[in-house]
Amino acid sequence: MGVIGWYREARLKISHKSRIMAVYVEPTHRGKGIAKQLLSQVIDRVRAETDVEQIQLKVAADSTAHALYRSKGFAEFGREEQGLNVGESYVDLCHMVLHIGK
Repeated sequence: MGVIGWYREARLKISHKSRIMAVYVEPTHRGKGIAKQLLSQVIDRVRAETDVEQIQLKVAADSTAHALYRSKGFAEFGREEQGLNVGESYVDLCHMVLHIGK
């Protein structure tokens, strides 16, 4: 139904950071809260099982996913204009971060 990709930075000086690289829910299962559940599970595991202090991600500006991440506490810290090329048009990317309380 859905998948989420998360990894922790390996290099020592940035090992306090991690990234969500992809969230995907099959079209027939969208709108059922699956992405929110996947995201909640990753955040809970990071808090409970690691010493990671932040989760970062990139997301298309003004997308449904952008609203989801904001609802889970992610904050925008930068915007990359024309970060994605979709056909003959461009979409801005928002760089977002969730600081994990340790």
